[in-house]
Amino acid sequence: MPVSAPPQPLHRLNRGVSHISQLSSHIYLPVSLSCAILRVGDILFRTMPAPRAAHFAVVLSYRGTDFSGWQRQAHRPSVQKCLEEAASAVFKQQVKVRGCGRTDAGVHAIAYVADFTARTRMTASQVVRALNTRLPASVRVTRAREVPEHFHSRFSARGKTYRYLISHCQTPFLADLALCMAPPLDLSAMRKAARYLRGTHDFSAFCASGSAVKNRVRTVVRISFRKEQFCLDPSVPLLAIEIEADGFLYKMARAIVGTLLAAGKGSILPSAVKEILESRDRTKAQPTAPAHALYLKEVKY
Repeated sequence: MPVSAPPQPLHRLNRGVSHISQLSSHIYLPVSLSCAILRVGDILFRTMPAPRAAHFAVVLSYRGTDFSGWQRQAHRPSVQKCLEEAASAVFKQQVKVRGCGRTDAGVHAIAYVADFTARTRMTASQVVRALNTRLPASVRVTRAREVPEHFHSRFSARGKTYRYLISHCQTPFLADLALCMAPPLDLSAMRKAARYLRGTHDFSAFCASGSAVKNRVRTVVRISFRKEQFCLDPSVPLLAIEIEADGFLYKMARAIVGTLLAAGKGSILPSAVKEILESRDRTKAQPTAPAHALYLKEVKY
């Protein structure tokens, strides 16, 4: 059997092999190790597997406050650049990372998905630990999985969910993490407005200028509103708005939230949302909600 490194004696058979599972009369695989075991006579030798071109999908959580967004930009900090530099250092080779989409400056992520290929012996769990030793505290890899070569974190996605967080009183703990808006907000009016947005529509009225996307038809699966309390200070009431869709246009989630908040404050009637949507004119919609309270919550595949 060819080996990629000089074999080193591990132990003799008569000393017990309770942690080894026999695969054949000559090859063994330790339950707790990622290397193979070669038997020569009554001696076991540990052999390291050869590096392979492995394609990994990783799930990230990050605080977007200090980043210019996901996408790499010249002379500005980005999450993509941060992850590529960490991966290149871990695997000792240049690693290019693809993301499931762009997030704007200041936007956070609970479960952002990225993918990359690297030549390595590491398992997925080892990749998680190794990357986190190189990443700043504001970025964490929470999970990793080896995936087929054709997997693409953006083009393989079937849907995303964004979460927008509103605080109804000022607190220093949420200054960069939630939009402070004094009550009251008419949730009934906001729910009525949201009904016009559910389903498949042309969302050009909720797409910011600068987008080169020609097909602006998207399907909004769900818009939900949930009252919550801040766990560190239960006296701080929160409102979470979640939007699930098969895809999002440029700043679409924040444009929808801005219009729903206008309905909640009484600035527009809920029925006006139908007219805004049908106009396909961004100037008809309400101002885009601030970025610092938006979170990418989930990506579905």
